[in-house]
Amino acid sequence: YKDNYPSSLVEEMIGTIFVDHPYHNPIIGYKQDLWSITRQGLLDFYKKHYIPNNATLIVVGDIDPEKVFKAAEEEFGSIAAVPGYKREEFYFNRDLVSKAITLYRDVAQPFGIGAFIVPGALEKKDFIFDVLSWLIGSGRGSVLYKKLVEELELVTDIEAFAYDLFDQGLFFIEFQPKKAEDIDKIFGIIKEEVAKLAKDGVSDEMLTRAIKKSESAYLSTLESNQKIAYALGRMFVATGDENYVFDYVEKDPTLVKQKVEELLKEHFNPILLNTGVILPIEEDQYDNWDKLQEISDELDTKVLSGKVRETEVEGPSMAYSVEPREPSQFHYPQYRDFTLSNGLEVLVYDNPHIPKVEVFLEMKAKHYYDPEDKQGLGNFVSEMLLQGTTEYTAEQLAYEIESRGMSVSTSPGYATLSVLSEDFSRGIKIFADILKNSSFEDKSIEQVRGRIVSDIKNYWDSPSQFIGALVNQAIYKQHPYHKNLLGTLESIQNIDRAQLVDFYRQMV
Repeated sequence: YKDNYPSSLVEEMIGTIFVDHPYHNPIIGYKQDLWSITRQGLLDFYKKHYIPNNATLIVVGDIDPEKVFKAAEEEFGSIAAVPGYKREEFYFNRDLVSKAITLYRDVAQPFGIGAFIVPGALEKKDFIFDVLSWLIGSGRGSVLYKKLVEELELVTDIEAFAYDLFDQGLFFIEFQPKKAEDIDKIFGIIKEEVAKLAKDGVSDEMLTRAIKKSESAYLSTLESNQKIAYALGRMFVATGDENYVFDYVEKDPTLVKQKVEELLKEHFNPILLNTGVILPIEEDQYDNWDKLQEISDELDTKVLSGKVRETEVEGPSMAYSVEPREPSQFHYPQYRDFTLSNGLEVLVYDNPHIPKVEVFLEMKAKHYYDPEDKQGLGNFVSEMLLQGTTEYTAEQLAYEIESRGMSVSTSPGYATLSVLSEDFSRGIKIFADILKNSSFEDKSIEQVRGRIVSDIKNYWDSPSQFIGALVNQAIYKQHPYHKNLLGTLESIQNIDRAQLVDFYRQMV
C-alpha cells in the first residue's frame, strides 16, 4: 500500500489538511492499530454500526421492485433497530493556511500535487466540480495543460479531479514535472492561472467543452449497473436525495457558469493551495532510508512474535458442500456484422437507452510486434495518433474532440471513440482522420517522447507495475510476449520519425 507513492502522498496531505477531523485517518489505518486490535474490539464496532437504521440497500438490475421489497423484508426485516443511534457530526476548523508535504522516495520521476479545500458531497456540487476539472487541468483543452504542457513545456502530464469526501472535499491538481527544480515555479503558475480564471471568468467556448465532457462521463456511469448502484448509494447516503443521481447533470449552461465562477472565487484562493511533492532521495540519504526500514522490520518482528494463534483454524467444510447446477439461460445482445471490401470486419449493436456511441477498433499492432531493439515503438505510434493530422494541428484536433464531449483513446493495437449520439457523424469522421492521416510533426514527437520517458520512470518506480514485466521476461524469454509495452529509456530515445511513420503505415 505504501509502495504506491502518489497514493501515499494524497493520504499524507489529507492527514495534514484535516488534522482536527477524522478524515486525517487513512482508510487502511496505521500499523500500530493492527497491533492492538482484538476480536472484541471488532465485534463491538460491528454491533454498534452494522445495524438496519444505519444502512441503505441498493438494488439495480432487471428485477421486479415488489419482489425486491419482499425479499428485503424476509431477509433483513427481523433485525432490530438500535434506538437512539445517531451518526456523529464532526467539526473542521477552517483557517487562512496552506500546508506542504514533501516525501523523499527511491524514485526517478518527481511528482507534484496541489489541493484546494472545497465543499463536500453534502452540498450537491459534484457536476460543477466535474466541469471545473475539465476547465482547469483535465484534457488538452484545459487551462493548465495548454500553459504547462504545450506552451512552457514544464510538465509532461497534468490532471485535475475532485476527491469526493462527504463533509469537506479536496480539489487536486497533479502533475509530472520534467525537472524537480521547476516544481516551485509550476505551483506558482498554477496559482496564477487559477486566480486569472476566477478573476476573468470562464468563456462560453471553454464551458461548452467542459459541460459536454462531464455529461459524457456521467452517461458512462449509466452503462454499468454496478456504477449506477455505487452512485445511487453514495449520493443518497451523502444527501438523503434518492433522485440526485438522475438530476446530476445541470442542463442550463448559464447556471453552470454562475456556479463555476462562484466556486472559483470562494474556494480557489491561491494563497490557500496546499502542496505535496515526491522527490528522489539524495545519494547521502540512503543510509537513513535503510536504517528506518530496519527499525520498522525489527519492531514488526517483535510485535508479531507475541501474537500467537491459540485456536484451531476452522476446517474447509464449505469447500466440499458446493453443488454445481446447470447455468440458467442468458440471451446475449444480438449484434449485426459485415465485412468491408478491404477486409475490415464490422460488428454493430444498437442500444437505444443511452444517447451515446462507443466505437472500438482492434488491429494486429500490439506491443509484441515491436522490433526487439525498438521496444515501445507501437506505444509511441499510438500516442502520436492524437498529436495532429494533415487536416488538424494537435491543438485543433484536441478542440474538435473535446468541444463535443468526445473521447478518443489509443494504445498499441487499439483505438476507441466515445461520443454523444448527436455528434456521431462528426465523431466518426475525426476518428477516421486520426487513423488515416496522422502527421507526425517533429515538435509533437519530442513532446510525446518526453511524456513516455516520464511514464517509464514512473513504471519502474512502482513495484506493483514492474513485477509483471519481470515475470514476463522470466517466463517468455525470447518469445515476443516478453517485450515491454512502454519500451526502455534507451529504445525510446533512439526511435526517430522515419521508424514511427514506417510502423504506422504498416500496422495502422
